[in-house]
Amino acid sequence: YAEFTQEAPATEQERSRQARAYQRMGRMNQILGRSQDSEKAFRRAVVLGQQLAADFPNQPEFRLELAMSHNLLGVLFLRANRQPKEAESAYVEALTILRQLAADFPTPRDFRQALAGIQNNLGNLLFETGRLTEGVSIHVEALALRKQLAIDFPTEPTLRRALAASQNSLGWMFYKTGRLKEAEPALRDALALQKQLVVDFPNQPEFRQLLAQIHRNLGNLLRKTGRPKEAELAHVEALTTFKQLVAEFPNRTDFRQELANAEAQQARHATGARRLQEGGRGTGEQTEKEITDGDLRILDFPKE
Repeated sequence: YAEFTQEAPATEQERSRQARAYQRMGRMNQILGRSQDSEKAFRRAVVLGQQLAADFPNQPEFRLELAMSHNLLGVLFLRANRQPKEAESAYVEALTILRQLAADFPTPRDFRQALAGIQNNLGNLLFETGRLTEGVSIHVEALALRKQLAIDFPTEPTLRRALAASQNSLGWMFYKTGRLKEAEPALRDALALQKQLVVDFPNQPEFRQLLAQIHRNLGNLLRKTGRPKEAELAHVEALTTFKQLVAEFPNRTDFRQELANAEAQQARHATGARRLQEGGRGTGEQTEKEITDGDLRILDFPKE
């Protein structure tokens, strides 16, 4: 990739390939923990993308690539650099491009899928930085897009998963803002969708991971609303799935972390229940505030 990026491209296709090469370099450097090198690569991809989009305004794929570069830069700012303002600016740049693309080309899947993905990312960022109403609002927009995409492309599993993820995220946001009556149907819709997806594609571990996350979030809601037996069943479902995933994929650190969190939460619930039986104060309310919201940062964007 380094050698390729040094070449002087002649055609628009070669220029596009060079921009994508910078995207890949940025990703690899990010994985290796080289944030500065990653940022330089993503910024170079943005510059090349801007030039391509300006020179060839009638080729929408170049505008999509530019939006992807902005998105990658936003993810880097948020995850590695902890710079939410810079991340928001990058996401807004991508959002502006994608809204126009989806308006200009309403039928193709990729533009709408990308738009929903960036709305998801920006909505999470706004919510996590205290702009709750804005975060929920943009998630509602993403959910509407993903519902239509799932209708238009019913055999595409990644779109069904994205829809379930949106419903799960929105249910969690409703939960965190005290809108419990709205949270439950969102989480139950997500659960029904993801259960069927796991039945249809049992060998996809990420589908099972999301199903366990939904069970966990629903369990938290049920406990919060005074249904401890139903909550326990949901938490056991989540814990069982995480244990199976770790057994099958012992090298996946995200699965091991999910299991550790689920086991710690179960232990807190058990301690709270014992204290209540002994006439003391339980820890249920404290536990409910300790949801792992990081699991819901689904940074989903169409891949190349």
